Parts: sequence; structure tokens; C-alpha cells
Amino acid sequence: MLSDRTPGVRQSLAESLEKWLLKGLTFKAPMLSNNFDDDGPEGFDKFEPRLLSLLLGVASDEDAEQVGSLALGGLERISALKHEVLKKRAAREREREEAKK
Repeated sequence: MLSDRTPGVRQSLAESLEKWLLKGLTFKAPMLSNNFDDDGPEGFDKFEPRLLSLLLGVASDEDAEQVGSLALGGLERISALKHEVLKKRAAREREREEAKK
């Protein structure tokens, strides 16, 4: 899809990847592991790097005005949400640590 000649297809790919990433960042981590194959990441953490890599590929599109700018805007929104999610996780961890004391 990254090499499709139609800019609309690549734009749709960028929009879909952005929606998946924004939605995935709001998922809660699984309570129990159901992955017995490896000790790697689970849930959305397993797919986030792959989706980001695809979105970066769309952002580097040769049609910068129609496709690249749309993907870069999506990356900005995703990074802002990721920053907020990480701040909330850190605050929760601090609260847990303080509750243990």
C-alpha cells in the first residue's frame, strides 16, 4: 500500500494507521498473559512499533503535500497522546510506590 500510485490510497492508509494508534494507546494492558510463545511485549505494545514504522513510511511519501503532511500531522497527534499516556502511567506508578511506604 505504501507504493500504490494513487495518493488517496496512501492518504487512507495514513488515516487508518493514525486511528489504530490513537485507539491502541488508550487500551489497558492485559491483566494476564495469554502469550506462551515468547517473553516479548503483549497486547498493543506488540503492534505499536510496527504501526509507527508504517506511518513513518507514509510520512516520507514522495507526495509531501497531499500524503506526507497528513501523515506528519498524525504523528504529531500520536506523540502528544503518547506523552500524556506516559505521564499518567508515571503518576500512577508514583502513587503506588507512595502507597507502599
